Amino acid sequence: MPAFNTLDEALLDVETRFLNNLPREELEQVDRLFFQIEQAHWFYEDHIRPNCPNLPKFNKLKTFAANIFGHCDILAPMKHKFEDLYSQFSAYKSLIPTNGCILLNKDCTEFVLCKSYFGGSWGLPRGKVNQGEEPYECALRETLEETGYDATLRSNRNNFLVHVENENKTVRMYIVLAVPEDFPFAPLTRCGKISALPVEPDLICFSC
Repeated sequence: MPAFNTLDEALLDVETRFLNNLPREELEQVDRLFFQIEQAHWFYEDHIRPNCPNLPKFNKLKTFAANIFGHCDILAPMKHKFEDLYSQFSAYKSLIPTNGCILLNKDCTEFVLCKSYFGGSWGLPRGKVNQGEEPYECALRETLEETGYDATLRSNRNNFLVHVENENKTVRMYIVLAVPEDFPFAPLTRCGKISALPVEPDLICFSC
């Protein structure tokens, strides 16, 4: 990955990778467009900023997206509608079901939490389904990506809890029992999703 001297150069790179070759019909779909910008955001934080410490860190997708809209030529006709478009995307994203796992030790007295890279908040490993993916497969994938732990052998697709967030978002969490406390938990994702700085060993941990 080349080092960039300016934010302008870095934005041009991610626009080339994630936006410039998108079909027109996808550019005109709010969800598809912003999911691409979200991918560009993660790529910027994962691959560009580590080599370019002079570039700003964007803790919020909205701030990064606003910079993209202000810089990308193909989005120029929609620049004046950015606030409305982002509000539409946020509303859409808030309805997407998420799936994950509750990793419990053998006594069911402790469980595993992950720390968000951008917000710094702690939560159970979970995430959104990919197209055509079943909830159980999504939960296993997200848990593996965020903790490094493969819950396949200690979980059951029929053993889960469901709750609804904000009256409209379904969250399904699969129960995983007898997870060894000495497992070397570590995220497989880069910083776009879960904080993984080696100087902070408690970023994934058991909690009472």
